[in-house]
Amino acid sequence: MTDFPWTFDQLQRYSVLREFLTVFHPGGAAKVLDVGGLSPDRIGTGHWLPVRAVAAGESVVLDRPDVDLPGYVRGDGTSLPFEDGSFDVAAALDVLEHVPGEARPDLLAEMARVSRGSVFLCAPFRGPENETSDELLFDQIKRTYGVEHAQLREHRIHGLPDREEIDRQLARLIPSGGGFSYGSLLNWLLYQSIRNAFMLRRNTGAVHVLMDKWMAAQGGRLAFERPHSRHFWIRSKIRTQADV
Repeated sequence: MTDFPWTFDQLQRYSVLREFLTVFHPGGAAKVLDVGGLSPDRIGTGHWLPVRAVAAGESVVLDRPDVDLPGYVRGDGTSLPFEDGSFDVAAALDVLEHVPGEARPDLLAEMARVSRGSVFLCAPFRGPENETSDELLFDQIKRTYGVEHAQLREHRIHGLPDREEIDRQLARLIPSGGGFSYGSLLNWLLYQSIRNAFMLRRNTGAVHVLMDKWMAAQGGRLAFERPHSRHFWIRSKIRTQADV
């Protein structure tokens, strides 16, 4: 199971970060901060840092758990323990939806402060399709296993980010930038529903690996179908709006 540590949706969003680094910071030397980027490993006994697999340069991961890993810093994204301009890129992938709405401006401001180059973010966004999908998956897990999914519960409590509001907040911090939506919501919902049906079983890990490998093998063709599951925001201090 350790030969393919990625979940499909994790691989999808980090693949976009990899392409972003190639285009906006060519040469492979960009120093990257990944806020909230600590990930449990496949067997549930440790953690790994996905950004290390897509960023060729030096990278640092900041998150909340108390974990001892090279390149990992324990901290709070709304009060980053780094000096201004410490990183070429400050990234947060699927983090905004786990931050209370009133704290999101602080997170964005801190990411803009510590970046000397770019800010890269992605998250599922507010809208009837995404919110309905969350509710379906939350209810499936609770009905089947009698537990509440912690991450989906946070989506409910904090609310999914509003694309336009995040756009406005970022534009006040870094004028040059843009965004795009990506990832088929219907394919993601089907994938998650089947994945959830094979939780807490004897061969759960092996089944999940096969599913994630199969989804990854489909490449990008499944990602462009609407409605989309995730929005990406890019802001740059070193490129003009026309360049972005």
